[in-house]
Amino acid sequence: MAAYAPLLARAHRGECWLVSRTLDAEVTLLGARQRRRSELPSGAGLAYRRATTGPAATLRGAALWFTLALPSVDALAADATPETLLNRNVRPFLRAFSRFGPPARYHGRDCIKQGDAPVALLGYALDARGAVLVDVILGCSRPALAHPGAAAFTHRGKGLDAVVTAVEEAVAAFGARALTTETLGPVGLAAPVTRDDDPVPAGYEPVGRLAVPIGAIEAWRGAEGWWLGGDALCSTAWLEALEGAFHRGAPPPPPTALDGAKPEDYLALRDG
Repeated sequence: MAAYAPLLARAHRGECWLVSRTLDAEVTLLGARQRRRSELPSGAGLAYRRATTGPAATLRGAALWFTLALPSVDALAADATPETLLNRNVRPFLRAFSRFGPPARYHGRDCIKQGDAPVALLGYALDARGAVLVDVILGCSRPALAHPGAAAFTHRGKGLDAVVTAVEEAVAAFGARALTTETLGPVGLAAPVTRDDDPVPAGYEPVGRLAVPIGAIEAWRGAEGWWLGGDALCSTAWLEALEGAFHRGAPPPPPTALDGAKPEDYLALRDG
């Protein structure tokens, strides 16, 4: 997650950044609040952690990973709100991807479809200062998603660099100011995630797990408070505030961004 820090610093200065990563690896990219063991058998596979929430992406071979860093939800689309964070901010990607195959569409939840096939996994983070990260991850050799009917991204025989260029052009066309593009080497993140229950604090015990529209959410509890996680897309700042409210016995804060679960689902975990 360390590679995200300079992106957020630039977003906090009011800049819009797009980072493109071209990968050729076998790796699982965990969401910010997913436990390693919920996605991989103990000790198996290579896993890294994203700063964005949402489900894991499983990459096998060539892949593209885009991260859009914005100073606010409405930096690219004036009508964007936390409730429409993905709907508005994936539009440049839809425009770019549609140049390489069937029309790309976003129908809600956590993926972009090319025709009827899910091809891109989405994740987001919204921090306490209002800065936004959006991850868009494409499997170009094999599907990166576990969704029914998922497929590898079709790019009509063109090189992956052509896809990167198309995304850069589309994002710039949406009015991003001070847009800078970096192409990083493979993965470009911190050390792999190796502890099975990472990122749950050591010493915490599981309270429960609940199926929701996007995967599952779960709760753990320890002497210092609560840990909430799982597959849902949400503001990480809100989830941390909710953990604090649970610990203090205070009313839960209203969500600032939440997709794939409801506040009541977390309350159900707390109350058993």
